[in-house]
Amino acid sequence: MIIRIILIFIIIFNVSFAEIIEEYDSVIKYLNKVKKEIKNETKKLDTILRSKETIEKKLKSLEISIKKQKDILKKVDYKMQKLIKERKEIEYKIKKLDTESNFLKERIRKLNIYLLDNQKYLRLKLLFFTKKYYEVKNNFELLENINLKIYDLIKEYQDIQNRLKTLHNEVKNKLADIIAIKRLKISIINKLEDEKLQQKQLVAILKEDENSIKQYLAVLKSKEDELERRFKNLDNQLVKNGDKEIVNSAFFKNKGNLPWPVEGNVIEFFGPKEIKGFKGKIYNKGIKIQITGDGYVRSIFDGDVKYIDWVRGLGNIVIINHDKFFYTLYANIDEVLVKKNQKVKKGDKIGIIDVDLNNKSAYLYFEIRKESKAVNPLKWLKKEVVE
Repeated sequence: MIIRIILIFIIIFNVSFAEIIEEYDSVIKYLNKVKKEIKNETKKLDTILRSKETIEKKLKSLEISIKKQKDILKKVDYKMQKLIKERKEIEYKIKKLDTESNFLKERIRKLNIYLLDNQKYLRLKLLFFTKKYYEVKNNFELLENINLKIYDLIKEYQDIQNRLKTLHNEVKNKLADIIAIKRLKISIINKLEDEKLQQKQLVAILKEDENSIKQYLAVLKSKEDELERRFKNLDNQLVKNGDKEIVNSAFFKNKGNLPWPVEGNVIEFFGPKEIKGFKGKIYNKGIKIQITGDGYVRSIFDGDVKYIDWVRGLGNIVIINHDKFFYTLYANIDEVLVKKNQKVKKGDKIGIIDVDLNNKSAYLYFEIRKESKAVNPLKWLKKEVVE
């Protein structure tokens, strides 16, 4: 299950608190963040939907396999019941033949005992009551033949019984094989059912994630619509005031991504500053950067050198114009390397500050101005220098 902290961008629009251009820039940044978040969440949603579709296909395949195995199991059960019935019938026949065979054996035994016990009497009887000699002989042979036929019948019963026992063993072996097959099929079905349960649980988790992302996207899209409306209103105001060209300038579009003019650490910040022994505050229109690198001062963007001079308290200063609306001021330079009206590129060396790590005066004073208004450089430069 996806656990996330929902990002909601809350913007308070207050024209009296900030200029329209600053607000315009803020709205663009937040709008881009929202759009990026929507894009990322949409990708996640697509991945979840594809995964869910794959698992649902697998579930259908599992259900087909389970049904197939259950159908086979039904046939195995039917065959097993048939073999059990057949085995019982054979056992019944074997038992019946065994009974009949034992009965015949008992008859022969009794008859033989009778003949042995009464053979003298029988012979006399046959002699007295039989008129001719050959008939006496035939009668004795008849008795012997009866015995032989009974023995033959017993032997035939035993042969049938042996065949039935062989058949019984065959049925028993087949039944054992069928039982083994049944166990195997039950094991396969159980494994398939377990896998089906796992896949269903995965689908349930994915559905929760899907719903969560959809809810989050709904919040983001609502915020996007709100920002789009605000952006449109601000854009109309900029067009009306003639400031649209400023926000379309390359310099403005690089806000927050401009390189630092020197390598160093900020030791004085933009804005109000208290001075020891002085009542009240003074307002810094720029920042002071103590040099930690090679001392070269570089232009932070393409532009034209508009002004070079020496000013008491600031030393050598260089002012560069960028995109007509923006200016950067570099002060406390020991040696200027450019000339007035010279075109410079981003990163070009425009001056040198003598570096002495023990001397805190090795610093650059730096300003960014939007037309005549000073703005906080830290909002425009990359966040690379330790403040």
